[in-house]
Amino acid sequence: MQIKQIYGRNHDGEDTLRIEVNGKERINAYPGEEVEDCSLERNLSFVYDIASLMREAWQAGKDGEDFSGEEEKEDEK
Repeated sequence: MQIKQIYGRNHDGEDTLRIEVNGKERINAYPGEEVEDCSLERNLSFVYDIASLMREAWQAGKDGEDFSGEEEKEDEK
């Protein structure tokens, strides 16, 4: 299992984070236009994927799959 955390900033200078698993984007934590209005239903809905990603990582380890991770910083836009 290959995990890649990609750190960046949006056009307002706020931090963003994307997580890719095996080359596919699975988490995108990107503040919306009004950060103070973030909610689970809108900007924070990625939290609902955390438990399934944990299960996938556990299963990959149980199956003997290698686990590697890397971090990347996107160029500021």
